[in-house]
Amino acid sequence: MAKGDSLIAFERAPFDAAAQSAAATLASAERNAARAARLAQAGILPQRDTDQAAADLAAAQSAAVTARRSQELETLRAPLAGVVTQMTAVLGASVDVSQTLVEVVDPAALDVVFTVSPAEARRIRSGDTLALTSGEGATADGLGAATVVSVAASVDSVTRAVAVRAHLGPTRSDAGWARSLRIGEAVSGRIITGIHDDAITVPIEALVPDGEAFRVFVVDSAGLAQGRPVIVGGRSETKAEIISGLAAGERIVTTGAYGVTDSARIGAAHP
Repeated sequence: MAKGDSLIAFERAPFDAAAQSAAATLASAERNAARAARLAQAGILPQRDTDQAAADLAAAQSAAVTARRSQELETLRAPLAGVVTQMTAVLGASVDVSQTLVEVVDPAALDVVFTVSPAEARRIRSGDTLALTSGEGATADGLGAATVVSVAASVDSVTRAVAVRAHLGPTRSDAGWARSLRIGEAVSGRIITGIHDDAITVPIEALVPDGEAFRVFVVDSAGLAQGRPVIVGGRSETKAEIISGLAAGERIVTTGAYGVTDSARIGAAHP
């Protein structure tokens, strides 16, 4: 919808009645103020009565302006161009002054909120650029780039994650966007926080949670698996950097690692 389009029409009668009553009160106050001014000039009316008449006129003028403004608002209009995402108004029902009746969202000015671990949050800065995708794996749909605008200063007590907000900006094709985002759509973001030459990486599937840390199963020359604690650095959707605990060239279990136990015999997978 366009900015200014009608969203909700309230019952007009109460607004019209309030405006007419305010107009009548204003007309009466104007007459009283004029009469008081004439009588005061003639020395018949005390000054305090004239001042009271002037105060009543000012109050009536303010009430009339408010009533006319309310009359103009009997039709609720869209404050911006966008899409209606929620409508709570019910035909014929009364509404409260603090009640939200309609929610309108501008798809061209959306923000996306991601959650990351506290360790990952330490490496993210406002202004960093991230790549957005929709979907997973081979069906992932590249959307474009966004800019980090804030990193939460606290950890969520339930999820133990840190919220990162990114601004999407323009969605035009000349700004690098494949298409506009859909409201409520789930997306993933990839952000490069550093480049480590000659880093040791393993598939995400090779990591086995071990309390608050991780371990991988290393396969020795006899084909037996041994669990080994590792320290994980950066990670993406498919790979994790191993800072310590693993040497380049060592063989590890990458498929079914969750079900492996120490000294289990491991066979090599063949394509």
